[in-house]
Amino acid sequence: MATETWSSRFCPRKSCALFGLSGKANVRPRGWIGSRKDIRLLWCTTCGFRVSERRRTALVLAKLSPERFHSVAQHLTEGCGVRATARLCGVTPKTVLRVTGT
Repeated sequence: MATETWSSRFCPRKSCALFGLSGKANVRPRGWIGSRKDIRLLWCTTCGFRVSERRRTALVLAKLSPERFHSVAQHLTEGCGVRATARLCGVTPKTVLRVTGT
């Protein structure tokens, strides 16, 4: 597993004393969440706030792995239709629509 640096992360809680200040090393990995335990749980050592690493990203509500999510998005970007993308990526058309946000 590749080592990650957490110094670029900052606490997203507005009431935290170190809110928005990166490089303070106050955000650390705390464990894993999700049904497959594949989403990193982060926590602020200053205020104790816990947050998913997917917060405020396109993957926040995705039930797909990041690789499959990006594959679906790439097919849509290349101009494939919903049904073709679903067939090529091995997902349902409803999942493809969920990735598009519609």
